[in-house]
Amino acid sequence: MSDSTWEAVDEERMRRQIFQLYETGINPLLQPVDVKNLHKYLECAGKDAAKMTSLFERDAHAARVAIIEALKSNVDAIAAITEIIKNRDENLYGRLRMEGLCEESLRCFRLFFQTDDTIDAFVMLMNYEDVLLSLEKDHRSTYEQLCVLVRKAKNRSDIEEACKVLMRELPYTTSDEKWYWDFMRALNAHADNIGLCREIDPNFAKHYSTYENARLAPVSSKMKMNGAGRAEEDEDASDDENASDSFICRPQSSFAAHAPKYGQSVRDRVKPIKLRDYQKELAEPAKEGKNVIVCAPTGSGKTIVAAAIIRHHLDQTSDQQPRRVAMLVPTVPLVDQQMIMLLQYLQDKYFVIGFAGGEFSGVKAPQMLACHVIIMTPQILVNMLNSTMKADKLNFADFSLFIFDECHHTNERHPYNVLMEAYHDYAGPSKPQVVGLTASLGVGSGKTTDTAIEHMLRMSANLACENLSIVTKHIDDLRAHVPLPEDVLEEVNPLDKDVYGVHIQNLMQQIELSIKPRLIKLAHLRNCLRPEDVKIPQYRESDEYQSWYSRLLRNRLPLLSNNELKRELSKSVQLLKVYHRSLELNSHLPTAFAVRFLQFHMKNFAENAASSADQELLDKYKSKEQYLLAAAEETLKKPIVVKLRDVLKKQYEEKPDARTIIFVRTREMTNSLTEYLNYDPVLEGVFAASLTSANSSAAQGGMGMNEQRSHLEQFNSGAVKILVATTVAEEGLDIAKCNLIVKYNHVSNEVAMVQRRGRGRAEGSKSVLIAQSGCVAEKELLNMQKEKLMDLCLQHLRNQGEAFFKAQVHEKVQEMRSQRELDRTALEVRRIELGDKRFDLLCRLCNALVCSSYWIRRVQNAHYVSVDPQIWLRGNVLPLKRPLAHGLTTVAGQFVCAYEGCGHEWGIIVKYNGVFLPGIKADGFIIQSLTDDHIETSRTQKRQWSLIERTFFVVDQITEKDKKRMLKGLLALSSESQAMLEEQANKAEADAAEEARNKANMRERQRLDAEADDAAVDDDF
Repeated sequence: MSDSTWEAVDEERMRRQIFQLYETGINPLLQPVDVKNLHKYLECAGKDAAKMTSLFERDAHAARVAIIEALKSNVDAIAAITEIIKNRDENLYGRLRMEGLCEESLRCFRLFFQTDDTIDAFVMLMNYEDVLLSLEKDHRSTYEQLCVLVRKAKNRSDIEEACKVLMRELPYTTSDEKWYWDFMRALNAHADNIGLCREIDPNFAKHYSTYENARLAPVSSKMKMNGAGRAEEDEDASDDENASDSFICRPQSSFAAHAPKYGQSVRDRVKPIKLRDYQKELAEPAKEGKNVIVCAPTGSGKTIVAAAIIRHHLDQTSDQQPRRVAMLVPTVPLVDQQMIMLLQYLQDKYFVIGFAGGEFSGVKAPQMLACHVIIMTPQILVNMLNSTMKADKLNFADFSLFIFDECHHTNERHPYNVLMEAYHDYAGPSKPQVVGLTASLGVGSGKTTDTAIEHMLRMSANLACENLSIVTKHIDDLRAHVPLPEDVLEEVNPLDKDVYGVHIQNLMQQIELSIKPRLIKLAHLRNCLRPEDVKIPQYRESDEYQSWYSRLLRNRLPLLSNNELKRELSKSVQLLKVYHRSLELNSHLPTAFAVRFLQFHMKNFAENAASSADQELLDKYKSKEQYLLAAAEETLKKPIVVKLRDVLKKQYEEKPDARTIIFVRTREMTNSLTEYLNYDPVLEGVFAASLTSANSSAAQGGMGMNEQRSHLEQFNSGAVKILVATTVAEEGLDIAKCNLIVKYNHVSNEVAMVQRRGRGRAEGSKSVLIAQSGCVAEKELLNMQKEKLMDLCLQHLRNQGEAFFKAQVHEKVQEMRSQRELDRTALEVRRIELGDKRFDLLCRLCNALVCSSYWIRRVQNAHYVSVDPQIWLRGNVLPLKRPLAHGLTTVAGQFVCAYEGCGHEWGIIVKYNGVFLPGIKADGFIIQSLTDDHIETSRTQKRQWSLIERTFFVVDQITEKDKKRMLKGLLALSSESQAMLEEQANKAEADAAEEARNKANMRERQRLDAEADDAAVDDDF
């Protein structure tokens, strides 16, 4: 909607339509004598006054209807009728003149008269019952009488009259414009009515957010609302004043209405913070206000150290200097855990709240600003710092302390580092203090002292931390309270006679021999392939083999312009990927699990086979299928499985209540191994559960936050005693004291090794690596060497003194700032060079057109979307099993290529400001360069949008015009998709609400457990 629509609507048009709304009330008030008074208007309308008088004598109702029908378009006649009614029904007279409405309400009411047929559209198209149900559900006491009136009108007359009653009575149900927002929300909530909502205000979601923000904002806010929900600056609020606001910390007292509700009983149950000597040593630099990295082993109690730092920091708050803490954590489960821990130590005096994933849906800045401590994943803070909407806007000045949990992630493009880059460039008068927490800074890729120290200095510079806090004075106290588990290496040989593996490798060899000549030819022609792409690794179960086929599928084959060749090679390499993954399952588990995995994927392959080449691949598989099925029936015990069972059996015979975490490489392995251990448990009553990332879809083996919480609670309570996990369990999670850590033929880096070992916190615990291949054991030994190198470097830096370390970090910070300036300058130069260059984005799989680069926009610097309305015809919208609300956007659907037989995933559908937009993945398409005459010159692909922007074309932020265009396009081209996406978005919001309730219930259970523990202690005394 353009700005002009917020101005006064044409008075004549409005008077005509108001008259329409009240026709049934006007009709019985007209008398025969009125024909004379309306004589000239009737003649203008071509009606004979004498005949109209005669009609009155025969059928008064018909005469009245005829008069109204003849005169309802004549504003002067309407004014005359209004004056006639003045002496017969003062209430109706006032309604026709819209008396009794406040200025804001009247301005909102005017929005329904923007065109000559708006009211007609509402009367004819509105599903009024859905509106009533929404109003009753959310505001029963306000609209109960209105709902009765509308339904009575329907019973007496018809649907059109019911809609008229609703429209004319609504503005009088509240004393201000609240009726307008409630009504528009009710329209927006149902697919049948959403078009009407958009007709009145295409940007309703944005304007509603602005209205809510202004309604809930503190009195000191410089923003005011006009009657249509559009924010206006006070005349006294200059640009300079608004800019300075971002340098002021907004106090919690200004947002008290949004604070969590803690009862006195909750505040009374706070735990005192009792630090051990080594913990006091770790906390001291941060208490002095220094930016510091606290480096201490997993299980040493870094969270209680953080609680002590936070409490000391907040206790320094004054009216002149408000303080607020953001604790950033890298994973969703850590949000809950750290919130519960900090509540125990801080809730007597301070408000603590946590946000992650779907729970963040609908959360506005005031809810955060009302609190003293906010625990969240970093992307939420990045988005809110970048937000252009005042309701969601946070500033660096709103925080006085940042705590980064697992701070070793602060590198490359991790959200931690994105946040800190903005921190370094922040020009405010003061910056938040920074404290990092980690068990291991790591040494990077270096193998020497110099390169390891360089890595640590860079990590410290990224975090703006000029101090390191490690235990030196109270090392004996640390060792006494944090026992290191015993490291054990168990090497096993692979199965001597692996029938399944032989047949699968034979199938893989046939495919390799088939595709290699074509790969060689393409490399020779330099057509997207490089010489190394032709060298097929010999060991088919290796990481090197996985890297080879992944490189072909992601980076090389999509660039082929020959669709048929691209499709054949892609299908062949995809099948190699399936075979490789089945080999991996087969080498770690009974063969039946690998066969089941293979059958599932081959069924999908057969269903999508569309060429003779596909059929040939399928026939080769079928020729081996009987042998593969037979292999699954064999009862041969694989040495690695036997060793795992022996280790577990020994553990639970010695300690029946022990806890074990088994780390594996993939989500598929996690689920399969869990199933195996439960199907054939090592001992009666020893059950397993899995733990995988919440960031992956269910189809990829991921799990929801509720499921994660449930499995962790079962593990901590002892309902399950074995947790099979991917990397999600490595970091930070306060898992019950663990007696045994098993690394099941999988190691990563020295940081993960320290993290995993630290999961074993119980006295006498073990960390066991079961290694089937020599390279796995070698990598573990290398990690141990890197760990020792890291400890030596930390000690070296500490011995050099604080001044030396501070100078080194300061130099590195300046170096990085200069590099960012150079990068920004280079980017601006590149923007000028790129100018108006245009590219076509083509489907990576079938070469079909996605859209032109001209139509790509950024949303909140988090999503890249297309604003080409025609894209709705080129792609298909599919529902998601688990739609998610993420802060300012909601992921509501999947977007795939609509070209026949393709179905390649282009990205996701996001809902932003009430508009659905097709998000485009950087690796979902290839870039086709065009000349000015639109002749293709070259093709390429980049996996990151940042690289695309640097190399090919500039992407601008989305505008209101873009959103309006996409909304109209979806409604016009695919109203069914619009309805489905609305349903998905509503589901996401409902899931977010349920998640919030579950979190509240979990906190309550934790509170009750704490009370029970306190009672038990009292009984002992």
